[in-house]
Amino acid sequence: MSTEALGKTYDPHNIERSLYEQWEAQGFGGKVTFRDWTGGDELDLRTDMYSLGATLFHMLAGRPPFKAANPVAVLQAVLQKIPPSPAEFVPDISRGTCLVVGKLLAKKPEGRPPTATHLAHQIHPLLQTLPTTPRPGE
Repeated sequence: MSTEALGKTYDPHNIERSLYEQWEAQGFGGKVTFRDWTGGDELDLRTDMYSLGATLFHMLAGRPPFKAANPVAVLQAVLQKIPPSPAEFVPDISRGTCLVVGKLLAKKPEGRPPTATHLAHQIHPLLQTLPTTPRPGE
């Protein structure tokens, strides 16, 4: 990546900080899959399922599943740590929702839904439990 591409965030004396700022500016924020960085097997829909899980986690919990001081530490966490449950940050998230997000964030692709249809079958029961009338004050 050229210095021009990095723009004002490029600092040749602190490349780690520069990369982190660029990474955040591009919106990655912990949603890159570990497979993208490790050069694993051929990528398939389950890679997208992981990214969807990270995005849903962020939407539900208000933060990405893995946070760290720099991109390298985030990638290490993605590779080595079990993601927390979104309910650790927002306790009223349903157990079923947490289970679906957990499956999407499975370390091994075999643990993730293989297709959107499989995911829809897992989500459908959760949708049936949502209130159909607005809450007071909405």
